[in-house]
Amino acid sequence: MAFERLVVAVDFSPISKEVLRQGLALAEQLGAEVEVVHVIPRLKPTIPFSAESRRIVGRLQRESREEAQARLERLVGAKRRRGVRLRVLAGEPHRAIVDHARRRRAALIVLAACGHSRLEEVLMGSTAQRTVRTSPVPVLLVPPPAAS
Repeated sequence: MAFERLVVAVDFSPISKEVLRQGLALAEQLGAEVEVVHVIPRLKPTIPFSAESRRIVGRLQRESREEAQARLERLVGAKRRRGVRLRVLAGEPHRAIVDHARRRRAALIVLAACGHSRLEEVLMGSTAQRTVRTSPVPVLLVPPPAAS
């Protein structure tokens, strides 16, 4: 299997910098392109047939996408090089990551073994767990740093 493209998924939690660092280092060693992705929720109108509701949701979705794009650009910053692309996806995180990796024919997904909240992981299962269970693309999980 040729490693031509890696998908590096970040959630802006503290470990995201390490996920990015390891993903970029691996891509450089393999000569692979990198797509750094972040997933925002897909917003839906609460009043199904209201034009005003759809307009407001559309505006909020655009603002959320723009903010995520700006945060991706700040996170990657000076590490951006040729072959590194930034993408903001919308939807359920594990599905959006897996679907994107499949569509882009990625050889590997790189993401944090744990993200924002332990409570969230207990209640819903972590994005990492769901990604590993559902992905036909191999997944590399970056563990949190060891406690000093």
